Parts: sequence; structure tokens; C-alpha cells
Amino acid sequence: MRADATNTIRKIISEGCKERGISLNRLALILGVTPAYLHDILSGRKVSMPFVHRIANTLGLPDLPDLYEQFLHEKRLASKDVENKLGQSTPDKEGGR
Repeated sequence: MRADATNTIRKIISEGCKERGISLNRLALILGVTPAYLHDILSGRKVSMPFVHRIANTLGLPDLPDLYEQFLHEKRLASKDVENKLGQSTPDKEGGR
């Protein structure tokens, strides 16, 4: 996953919070989740588009869901790239018979 995609999502949400005078921890409280859960969403470790829509609505960031979809797409591509590289460096299970 590209670190800049993660940083972009985090930056957009952080700036949205800053404009409204709240911290990420306060946003988590407003949304009824733990700061750890919010961090997991922002990093892509957990994925919940309905929750991303809630963040967008709370902060007035209508483009956030589309940007988050792009972030997830980039994450999937990076993951496939790693899988492909790992597959090239390990012996084929079928060929080892």
C-alpha cells in the first residue's frame, strides 16, 4: 500500500476535524467508536464504507467516500503486487511434486 494514500486520507480527516475544532479522539467519541477503531479505519486495517460515510457526513466531507474507495483500491493493488513478488521468489507447489 502506498503510504501517501494513507497519509492523504488521514490528512483530509484531520483537517476536517481541525476546521471544526475537534481532535481525532473527539471524532471517535462523536461517532461512538474507540480511537483505535477509527485509526484502524484510517489505516485500512478495517474497512467499513458505511462508517466512512458517517465520518464524511459528520465532517461535511462529501468526497471522502470516493477518496477512501480509491485508497482501498490502491491498497489492494499493492497487496497483489506483494503477492506476485512473493510468488516469484518461492518454488511452485505444483512443480515440486
